[in-house]
Amino acid sequence: MKQPKSQSGFLSELILRLITAILGIPLLALIVWAGDPWFTLSTAMVAVFGLAEFYTLVARRWPKPNLLLGLFWTGIFVIHPFLGNVYTLPLVGSASLVISLPLLFLKLPSRIPVQSWVWTMIGTLAIGWTLSHLIFLRHELYGREWIIFTISTIFATDAGAYFVGKAIGRHKLTPKISPNKTWEGAIGGVATAIAIAILNYYIFNLPIQIGHLIGLSIIVPILSMTGDLAESSLKRWVHTKEAGSWFPGHGGILDRLDSVVLTAVVVYYYVRWLTG
Repeated sequence: MKQPKSQSGFLSELILRLITAILGIPLLALIVWAGDPWFTLSTAMVAVFGLAEFYTLVARRWPKPNLLLGLFWTGIFVIHPFLGNVYTLPLVGSASLVISLPLLFLKLPSRIPVQSWVWTMIGTLAIGWTLSHLIFLRHELYGREWIIFTISTIFATDAGAYFVGKAIGRHKLTPKISPNKTWEGAIGGVATAIAIAILNYYIFNLPIQIGHLIGLSIIVPILSMTGDLAESSLKRWVHTKEAGSWFPGHGGILDRLDSVVLTAVVVYYYVRWLTG
């Protein structure tokens, strides 16, 4: 007896997700554990391709961002942890805006170069600036353990929301942005994230009070889902389903980064202020 199309599609998507996870997670864990230069090089590569995907999406509807300018400043952000510290990071961000702004006057005044510059800077800050915090975090005491905590909690959020939402999801979370997401799935994602966070706490003996850890494990899935919804909004505006096709069943690099960018910043400062 032939399965219904919807069930067959769900199984196919699930199989692709599992295969991608089985192949990708061990490699990712190895890179995190090995540290630099592999971790920074990998982060830089992810930032470059993620930025290119972001600019490609934007160009579907708005003036095309300046890829070379965006890549330059993204590269500066990624290598900045080796040249300064997190307290000089706002200076680098300010420099990227101030130095880039005069480039507008190389063209005739119009809406097009202004919009192009704005989207160029949004991509640079949203990807380059945020991902630099992952490198700062990796350099902290227990850095690799905190990176694994962050990534595994994000993965747990995604998996929990996906399976719980498919199983019992009834109430739409944001029907106009992402119709498949439900409140039940979101709650399942948070619950799964808390469980994985506590598991990380005991496995790695993380230097943080359990109450603060649980607070962080609630913040991470909320930020993860917020980033995902932000990218879903962008994809809906430009009428596309996925940002790329690097990861079968998971989409492109930007589809994976959307859950990381906000989380990386908050986890770094949370850990820095509570354990530093």
